[in-house]
Amino acid sequence: MYLLVAVIVVMVAANLATNRMHDRYYVPMAMLFAVGFVSIGLGSGLSLADLGLAPRTVLPGLLWGLGLVAAVALVYVLGAALPRTRKLFADERATTARGRTIARRALIDVPFGTVLLEETAFRGVLYGMIMVRWGPGWAIAGTAVLFGLWHVLPAIPMHESHQAIGSALGTGLRGRIVAIVLTVLGTAAAGVGFAALRWWTGSLLPPVGLHWALNGLGLAAAWGLAHVFRGQTPPAVGHVSGFDIAGLDVPGLAVAAADPGSDVDVDPAELDSAASEHAGLLHADPLHADPEHANPEHADPVGDDPGPTNLPGR
Repeated sequence: MYLLVAVIVVMVAANLATNRMHDRYYVPMAMLFAVGFVSIGLGSGLSLADLGLAPRTVLPGLLWGLGLVAAVALVYVLGAALPRTRKLFADERATTARGRTIARRALIDVPFGTVLLEETAFRGVLYGMIMVRWGPGWAIAGTAVLFGLWHVLPAIPMHESHQAIGSALGTGLRGRIVAIVLTVLGTAAAGVGFAALRWWTGSLLPPVGLHWALNGLGLAAAWGLAHVFRGQTPPAVGHVSGFDIAGLDVPGLAVAAADPGSDVDVDPAELDSAASEHAGLLHADPLHADPEHANPEHADPVGDDPGPTNLPGR
């Protein structure tokens, strides 16, 4: 019991550290905490099977993971193809980034930072500790609740980054609180799915694959749509079940670039084009002319270096 409490305390420390430090340290810090969690789990008497890492489950788990990646990719393709759902991919944190930045986030930050840390902590060690003491029901429920609470800090700037959420929930403190509550509930529900998948397959690899696909492929889809539909009327910004995915927001590009201290990575050629197209808007609307309204976000997690708390998909 004391070790379980210790794991939760370390998780709080990991959450604070990875959400508040500069993102250049995010992946190394996440990997360090992941190794620490596994060490605590093995030291407490958990087996590799308890952690979802039994050798006999590696191949089946890998096949499950690859199948889930393919399923998510298909859903994203269908969602991007339909105008009604395409707007759900709108997040200026991805649309204003360069291709190499998106590639780094999707292939490095998300899998070796977000996914490695969260899956090791929640569906690995914490799940195993609760499972051996109280069974799968408590393991699924307990890890899901804590997974939702884990996303309180990343949810704080989301209300300002996602225009559709801001307009739907209102501005100010009340709107931010509602956005945080909805994000916690959404990620807790996702945590139920991840943990149930862990229980059903007996392996940590399927939730790892699903988690990366939702976040990593979401970034790729967001950036791709932003370039395919460049020049068209940008759709509203959206958010789905606590997983940040993005689309097109040309005015957001100009706003982010207006702040010299912004972490958003803006392509100068794109900026010139957007500035020319929206010159009237920028001069007429004081909101777009004021650098203080720039919203670079993982300032968290997966602009160019969004910082650990604003990275889409963390």
